[in-house]
This record gives sequence, structure tokens and C-alpha cells, in this order.
Amino acid sequence: MVSLVPESPSTSLRAVLWIGVVVTLFLGLGTFIVTVYRVVALSDARVDARTQLHTAHRAALQRWDEIRDLDPSRQPHIGDGPATQVELQRARQRDLQLGGLVRTASPDDTSLAAAVIALDDAVAAWQASPPAPSAKEDRLLERVRTRHLAVIERLGGIERALLTGFDERIRGTVAVAGMMMLLVGLLSITLVVWVLRRTATPLEQLARLAATRAPFPVPGATGIREVDVLAGALHQLDVAVRDHEQRLASAHREAIELTRFGERVQQALDERELHQLLGDHLREISGALACQTLVQAPDGERLELARNDLVDAGRLQLPIASEPMRCRALRTLRAVTADVGTAAACRCPLAEVGGSYLCAPMLATGTTVGVVALQADGRGAFASDVRRRVQAALAFGAPALASMRLLVATQERALRDPLTGAFNRSFLAESLDQRLAAAARRHGQIGVIMVDLDHFKQLNDTHGHAVGDRALIAAVAALQAGVRRGDAVVRVGGEELVVVLDDCTVSGALETAERLRVAVERIQLESDRGDVHVRASLGVAVAPDHGTDRPSLLDAADRALYRAKRDGRNTVRCARRRGARTTLSAAS
Repeated sequence: MVSLVPESPSTSLRAVLWIGVVVTLFLGLGTFIVTVYRVVALSDARVDARTQLHTAHRAALQRWDEIRDLDPSRQPHIGDGPATQVELQRARQRDLQLGGLVRTASPDDTSLAAAVIALDDAVAAWQASPPAPSAKEDRLLERVRTRHLAVIERLGGIERALLTGFDERIRGTVAVAGMMMLLVGLLSITLVVWVLRRTATPLEQLARLAATRAPFPVPGATGIREVDVLAGALHQLDVAVRDHEQRLASAHREAIELTRFGERVQQALDERELHQLLGDHLREISGALACQTLVQAPDGERLELARNDLVDAGRLQLPIASEPMRCRALRTLRAVTADVGTAAACRCPLAEVGGSYLCAPMLATGTTVGVVALQADGRGAFASDVRRRVQAALAFGAPALASMRLLVATQERALRDPLTGAFNRSFLAESLDQRLAAAARRHGQIGVIMVDLDHFKQLNDTHGHAVGDRALIAAVAALQAGVRRGDAVVRVGGEELVVVLDDCTVSGALETAERLRVAVERIQLESDRGDVHVRASLGVAVAPDHGTDRPSLLDAADRALYRAKRDGRNTVRCARRRGARTTLSAAS
């Protein structure tokens, strides 16, 4: 099975899409999570810082209220009593608490720390002053107030700056998240464009080729495995479809050629023309250099050579002619092909010509009609397609040959006398008219010999009808043996016979008649009542000397036969022409 995956390295579209989806989801979710975490953290830090600053601010305001309410006249001396020491210690603790809150709110702000230290020093100096009002006390109190106001103002600035910084950091985080989301979007768009460029263009080309029914080219490496697989599958499908179309077109041409051959076969007039058509067609479709056709003889026991293209075919001794079952094709009823000289070659003279041969049986309705042998120059010339075409042609030719032979046999049976095998009166009427017309066209002559067995009724009465039938059969056989192949022996009724001679002159007809009379005279039969001797009287007439049509010619021959009977029987007489009479007696 052919793999549809291209050999060149390529990227899987599914893998690319999955990677793109995973990367996009990872970047998107990561950006979202980081942004949310960062914003929440900054928001919490902002809230914590603002809470601490508010706490410090309230502590500072509380401290300011305490300082503002201080009256130097009511301040105890630093060394008077334990209550004064406790109060001073609490004031110191509040100052330290305020400094700690301020430092916690803004640990990196040195100016705020310096302001707190200055405030602590001013408060300590102010608390250490004597209770009596003085200008120095006023100055110290004013310094404390000034320092404290600076701390409060600084706390407000720090709060504003801190909140502004947090807001800017949150906006920066959101901006970075937006940039990341924009990057994810651009990445997704880039992936989509890349996939479209790698898939849409090849798919559009394939669709255009399919719409125009153009052949699909061999797929190239597009870099996308699925597209390459689709292109490869379409290419293989296109190749298969076009190959199938070529086979169908070839089969259509063969069917048309076979139909025309069948029409020519049906138009063949006789078996000879049919063998010529069949042999020429087989040589044409197979490229064979020679064709031999062997058909079954009438007795069904032998094969007769009906067509032979070999130059020295006359000297070939074919064992299969007398023993048809020695032919492997006839034994197996299958076509046999091999190269000449190989171990698989048949031991037959027809398989020893050229480089290779093919023998195919001719079958019609399950009956063997004959066998065809083809010879070619090259080896392996008869491939499977050639054998198929030869067998298809034989499938037309063999039934046509069988039908023709059956028709001839049927006609023969219809036109022959069942007792003697001679033609009957119907044949004489049709055949003699055709022969006379053909002879008139070529200015030829047709001879007719009217034969009547002498004393045939007496023979039947003496020896019986069975002996009479034997005598009639023997006489017909003697007449058939004494004439040419194209001549005809006809039984017109009882013991009356007619011999039709093609292209025969008067003298030739007389000589043939005399030879036939002698052949009949030599017939010897035996019966229970003794030997049987057969004799015959013959009357000769030749067209156009004694008649130009069938009735006149037969009438002339009949009158000549009557004269032979009248002149003593067992003799030959010729029809009169212009008052003349030609006689060949038995004595002569």
C-alpha cells in the first residue's frame, strides 16, 4: 500500500494549531494571573500603607493636641514627684511610638526621620525647662509646635506620594498586561495568517485543478503534512481515475472493434471467407506473423487445416490432426502460450516457429469447434491483454463458424436424399438455375447427365426392396466417386438420377457419362437369390447447346435418356442438336 505521507520533513497542521492554542492560553492565562496577583498585592500594600500613615497621622494629631494644651505655668518641674516622672515617661513613649509609626509608614524617608528626631529633641528640651514662664520657654514651645507641624505636613506628603506611587504601579501593571494581551493577539493573528498561507493557497490550487478537470501534479513539500497528504491522495486518485478512464476507453475501442468484427463475421458467405476474416483479425490484434486454424472434420474424430499462413505448412506433420487430444489447448479448453524452445513449450510443429506461440481452443456452446495457433517473432509476445482480445475474437468467430457449419449441415440434410445421400429435387431446382445463370455470365457451359437404372423394378421384385436400396446406394456412390468435387449427383425420384457438371463441353460430358456407366456396371451385389448386376442408361445434354434454362435442358437430357432406353439400355445418348445425333454405345 502506498503511503500518502510525503517523505520530505513537514509540520503537522494539527500540531501547529495545538501548539498555538496552548501557547496562547498559557500566555493569556499567565498574564491574567500575574496581573491579578500584582494588582491585588499592590492594592493590599496600598491599603496597609495608607492605614499605617493614617495611624501615624492620628498619633501625630493626638500628640499635637497634647502639646497645644500644655501650659508652661501648669507644667511640673522635671524633678518634682513621681507623677511628673511618670507623665514625662508616657510622653517619651508616645514620641517614640509616633517615631516608630512614621518610620514604619516610610522607612526610606530620611527627612521624615530627621523631623521626628528634631521633634523629640524639642519636646525633651521643652519639658526640661523650668515651670516659670520665660522667653526661652516660649521659644522652646514654639519650636516644638513648628517641628510637630512639619511632621504632620510631611506625613500628608508621604501619604500622597505613596498613594500616587501605588496608583502608578497599578496602572503600569495593567499596561504591561495589556501589552501582553496585545502580544498574544498578534501571535494568534500571525499563527492564523501562517496557517492560511500554508493551506489556503494549495487548497485553492487543488480546487482550481479539480474545477478545470486538469491533472493533479505530483505534490510538493508545502510544509503542512495534512495538505501534502491531501495533495498526494488527490494525485494518486487522479492517476487512478485517468488510468481507469484509459482502460475504459481502450475497452470501448475494443468493443467497437469486436462489434465490427462480429458484423463482418455475420456477413461471411461461406466457411472459407470466415476463416480468412478470423485469421486476419487475430493477426492484427495480436501482432502474430502467422495463423493456423484447424477445425473438426465432419466425422468429429480428426482436425482439418482450414487456414495456414506458414510457407512450408504443406510439409508439416501435425500429430494433432489425427489425434486432437494431443493438443494441450483442446485437452484443457484453455489458451496455451509459451516461448519456443522452453521447457513449457508444446512438442508440436506449430509451437516451433518464431519466438513464441499461442494456441486457443474454439468453443461454441460448450462444444469444441477447432483450435487456432498463432506464432510471433519475439518472446513473450502474447501477454494477458493479447490473450484476452484473442479469446474475445474467438468468442465471436467460433459460434459463427459452428452456426455456419450447422446451417450448412441443415441445408445439406434438407437438400439431400436420406437414403442415398445424394441431393434431392429441391436442390436441383435451385442449384441448376444458379449454375446456368453463372455460366451465362461467363459464357461457360453446364452439362447434365440423366441416369436411370435399368430394370430396377424387376430387381426389386426379384431380390427384394432391401437389395434394391443397396443397389441404389451403390449406384449413387459410384456416380459421386466418378465426378469432380464441384459437381452434383441428384436423386430426382425412384431410380432416376441427375448429374450436374460445371464447365463441361459436350465431348467432356459424353466421356464422363461413359465413365459413370462403366462404374455402375462394375457394381456387384449379392443376395439370397443370387448375384445382382446393376446397369444404367444415360442421357447427356449441355447448355447452351441443348437448352439455356433448366426445363429445356432437363427435357433434352430426358429425351436422350429415352433414346438410350429405346436403343437397348446400358448405353449413353446425347441430346440432338440441329438434327444431328451423337451416340456412344456400350459396345464402343
